[in-house]
Amino acid sequence: MTIWNDHRSFLLIGITVVGFILWGLLKRVSYFSHQILYYFLIIVLALIGLLSNGLGVYFLIQPFYDLVISIIISTLAIIIGIFYLFSVFMFSQRKK
Repeated sequence: MTIWNDHRSFLLIGITVVGFILWGLLKRVSYFSHQILYYFLIIVLALIGLLSNGLGVYFLIQPFYDLVISIIISTLAIIIGIFYLFSVFMFSQRKK
């Protein structure tokens, strides 16, 4: 069984794409002119980071997939999730 047959892999790809789009929007949105949008984007990016970490751990503990591909994908998902959460921290500190 390959990891690409699982529907969670497509969910992980979609979450990664949406997270990078939100990260780009957060770099463009000004805190002072759009405070509600800024807070909304920060909250959604934090949730996407947590979901990416969760899916990374899920793929890491699955025994049914190829070991090397599973470790690579889960490690990348965890690193991307940590990047999103670190970005949320940096964006929340930037507003002050």
